[in-house]
Amino acid sequence: MKSSHRFPLRRQIVWGMRFFTFLTSLAVGAALFILSNQYVRANSLQAAEFNLRLVATSIETSLDSADALLNWASIDSTVRRYISQENINGTQTIAAYEAMQEKYYSSTLYSHILRFFITNENDRHLQFGTLNSSAALNRTSINQFLTKGYGMQFTTDPLLPGSPSCIAISQPVRCGKGTLHRGSTYLALDTAIITDPAAGYSLTDGSALYWEMGSRLWQIENGSLTEIENPLPFAIEKDSPDPQVLVMHTHATEDYRLSAGLWFTPGDGARSTDRSINMCAVGRVMADTLNAAGLNTLHDETLNDYPSYTGSYANSRAVVQQYLAQYPSIKVVLDVHRDAIETEGGSRMAPVCTVDGRQAAQVMIICGCDNGTTVRLPGWRQNLRFAAAWERSMEEMYPGFTRPVLFSYRFYNQDLTTGSLLIEIGGHGNNLNEALYAGQLAANGLVQALLGPDT
Repeated sequence: MKSSHRFPLRRQIVWGMRFFTFLTSLAVGAALFILSNQYVRANSLQAAEFNLRLVATSIETSLDSADALLNWASIDSTVRRYISQENINGTQTIAAYEAMQEKYYSSTLYSHILRFFITNENDRHLQFGTLNSSAALNRTSINQFLTKGYGMQFTTDPLLPGSPSCIAISQPVRCGKGTLHRGSTYLALDTAIITDPAAGYSLTDGSALYWEMGSRLWQIENGSLTEIENPLPFAIEKDSPDPQVLVMHTHATEDYRLSAGLWFTPGDGARSTDRSINMCAVGRVMADTLNAAGLNTLHDETLNDYPSYTGSYANSRAVVQQYLAQYPSIKVVLDVHRDAIETEGGSRMAPVCTVDGRQAAQVMIICGCDNGTTVRLPGWRQNLRFAAAWERSMEEMYPGFTRPVLFSYRFYNQDLTTGSLLIEIGGHGNNLNEALYAGQLAANGLVQALLGPDT
């Protein structure tokens, strides 16, 4: 009888094994290729981060040296005597001049110093720098350097030809245990202390280097600093009739402890559909604070993670897209969550700080990043700029209130706008009052970041 099989069983098994081996090889090869790309990308990012830290360290070292030079000028007894003593003779004047001269020429910043002076703001001035063509210092011209107050500023030198840009740092000279104002010290450095360290830093396509001072931002490019007029990637209109901000919750049912004691009530810090105690309560406080400040804000209370936690980000994405379609004026989308922090033993952690005598839950912004494969966020740089501005604003207003921005390969629907961020308001170890207060503070920080410190 003839066999009904086209090939003997042994040959089928052999060919089946070969085919299986071929498919396995393809799968393994593809996996290795992906892993290799990820490894190379990770190493490249680590190298870029390391080099960027070197740039930042170099700039920081220069600024520390500048502070040290000014501090010396403020406390050196010979120089202070020249500034503060009523009657001064020629020997004392020469001694002060020589002390300043030695410090100037021995400074590591020597080649970058445009102007270095100490003055009693009247008739005594000691000055060094590249000043051959500069107008002289006198009681009137001194005021041009000190009108903006003390501290570090990006400005221009009003007495040098062309008024070159410079980094200016100034501080007062005081006597009598700091109660008597005797004069001022001033140091102007050329901008090369910022641009030179960055000259050897390699940028990938679409990347840029920025230097930030206070609320102002400059791009470092081709050895120069160009101020960015609007550091944020979008413009917010105050008192607009059109919505500018959307507050929503992918995990709306996350909640907090309901009491401030050490013991937990069953169900505390878990999940609840009660909008008066879950994330909707925190979002409501944030939206009310923003609206009161003139930022037209909408608050969506959809329970995107109920009845099923699975698919909550797909649900919230659809919700946000509906809002953006209906209100194209929306520039900022805040996905408000709470964290869940535990020790290895399972003990819950409650990140807190004290602001104006009240306990507030600490907050953390999460900003996603494109990894070139599984996470596609082409506008992540714009989101990151927004995250940095918001975090800086909150920390300036309430020191210790923020945890560092979590910048990672995460998606969280942050491709929908250049102002899309996720913020964790405390964790499941915090009580509700701490979270509600934190929501108010975070919103205050956002107002300052979007509208400026004078709002």
